[in-house]
Amino acid sequence: MGKSCVFFQAEDGIRDSPVTGVQTCALPICSIAIDEDLLERVDIKPYEQVHIYNINTGSRFITYVITAKRGSGTFSINGAAARLAQINDRIIVAAYGNIDIDNEKYQPKVILLDACNQVIEHS
Repeated sequence: MGKSCVFFQAEDGIRDSPVTGVQTCALPICSIAIDEDLLERVDIKPYEQVHIYNINTGSRFITYVITAKRGSGTFSINGAAARLAQINDRIIVAAYGNIDIDNEKYQPKVILLDACNQVIEHS
């Protein structure tokens, strides 16, 4: 079975993003590079905090997003977090935000990708 990714994004405009960070000289900071077209489709911004759930291994980690080349279909886990996933692992990328539970118009943005990271389903 091919890899697939699902995005969840709150529509409230409030985002969890790194404001500052400390990086050691021995290990590069962790991030995930994602195709810019896909980020725009689910309204995830560069440097926004995301949770990564690896379906194959059960591992979970939190990192931030950097943009990859538009139209490339790229999902590249970088730095120390790269030890938590392998090529062809199926992952879920989730971005969280604060929402007003009384707002009936809230609908998370979700896309499902095929093995080539092409959108096959969206909400």
